[in-house]
Amino acid sequence: MAKIIKTETKEVTISRRCWRINIETPEGQDYLLTAYREQVETDQNGDKKREQSGAVGRALSKVASETITLVDGTVLTPLQVAEGLSAFIEKWEEEDLA
Repeated sequence: MAKIIKTETKEVTISRRCWRINIETPEGQDYLLTAYREQVETDQNGDKKREQSGAVGRALSKVASETITLVDGTVLTPLQVAEGLSAFIEKWEEEDLA
């Protein structure tokens, strides 16, 4: 017996954005940067479907000196980003403990 499957075509808007970033700093080992991406599909009715794609990661020592230029012209390396985040986290921890 054959099954009849109803199909339809919908226009879908896809938005990809970063959902979570891990910076792992194991003692005596290379730091690891891992980003997990989230994809959100929205159809013309406003219904949303979320999917998580695979992880993207790098060892900090392998990419520490790579550069990227921001819209305002600022040039950053992954090492600078990691150091900056570390400084913010230390500051926030001190504020929370006060």
